[in-house]
Amino acid sequence: MPSDPSLALQQAKSLVTALESFDGSPAQHAQILLRLNRLRAAIEYPYDISARFIENTSTMAALNILIRLGALQALPGVSPDSGDDDDKFISAAELARRANCDVSVILRPLRLLAVQGLVNQGPDPLTFRANALTQAFQPSNLGSNPPMGMSFARTWSMLPSYVATHSPEDIDNLLKTPWAYAHGVEGKSFYEGLDGDAVLRKAFDVTMRVMAENTQFRGIFPFKKVKEDVIGKEGVKERAFIVDVGGGKGQALRVIAEECGGFGGMRGVLQDLESVVKVVERDRLPEEVETMVYDAFTEQPVKHAHIYFLRHLLHDFPSPACITILRNQALAMAPDSRLIVCGLVMPDRVEVHGPTDLYWMDMGMMILGGRERTLGEFRELFREAGLELVKVWGGEGGGEVMLEARLKAPGGSD
Repeated sequence: MPSDPSLALQQAKSLVTALESFDGSPAQHAQILLRLNRLRAAIEYPYDISARFIENTSTMAALNILIRLGALQALPGVSPDSGDDDDKFISAAELARRANCDVSVILRPLRLLAVQGLVNQGPDPLTFRANALTQAFQPSNLGSNPPMGMSFARTWSMLPSYVATHSPEDIDNLLKTPWAYAHGVEGKSFYEGLDGDAVLRKAFDVTMRVMAENTQFRGIFPFKKVKEDVIGKEGVKERAFIVDVGGGKGQALRVIAEECGGFGGMRGVLQDLESVVKVVERDRLPEEVETMVYDAFTEQPVKHAHIYFLRHLLHDFPSPACITILRNQALAMAPDSRLIVCGLVMPDRVEVHGPTDLYWMDMGMMILGGRERTLGEFRELFREAGLELVKVWGGEGGGEVMLEARLKAPGGSD
């Protein structure tokens, strides 16, 4: 039997009320999706739950197959500017011929995607074309997720074997991660291992960009107020306003500069590894932002910045590595500098049928040597690095938070 039909009706009424007042905001959008999940949970049989798990896995696999074989990219209408007629379709047989595979390898995944609304089936049921969702799931956008997802699924499936052949401490060794074991590249970090698969490397880079662009952090921390507070002080322009450590291609800095209305003549510094910095599109960065090659495990060269900003960085690493990264920033800080860690914070207890992104993200971090952390675990990292947590910004209803840390006062404690 369903778990509680009366609860399902209650959830449905709550959902209707939320939809009637929907204002299009990201926060309300997230809440409506949560209500949908709770409604489904109230009416599903256990078998329905099991079938849904299989459906999601199979859909991810279908996307991965078609992307890897180039078939999804070859559908008519895949580009809004392609000029393809709305009635132009391509046969699964033709796509299979181009990929040099049996037609069933193309046809079966396409049928599954058609059921999900991800492609359109033609008047001839063996023909297909792209639609708006197909365009969204191209490799340059959300289609980066399936190759990464299947790579992670491969690793998760081998985790029992990893446990049987490794010591418990190895899971925090960045050169002996479960991912490296599953992909035959032990002795290399995750990023070094990615370099052996050009498709996977590209997929990872795009996934990081897409996640950064679709994860909201606007309005959490008062960057503009900090700018206004410091801009009139003597010598302020000799100090960088913000240093984005491991900032990728500058997505976060663009948002912060927009929130601040510029940095008031102060510098912004975008730091990352050389492989990332060399592909940054300089013309997409604010004028006040300079790029800098920097390894977070080395001394921070930009001293006394007003803000050191670390978004989605610490969850990539085990705790000893995080302490090293934080300490390197702390040694560069002035007494009035702030260090902001932006990301997710693991609650001490789970919320049944609540947001799940934090938990699947943590499953991914587990096989890469990293982890999501509780507030208490962040406090301990800060303490070990000579910092103290002074305020938690945001986090209402889940989502990203910003942890503001300062240099630990002499004799101070958390």
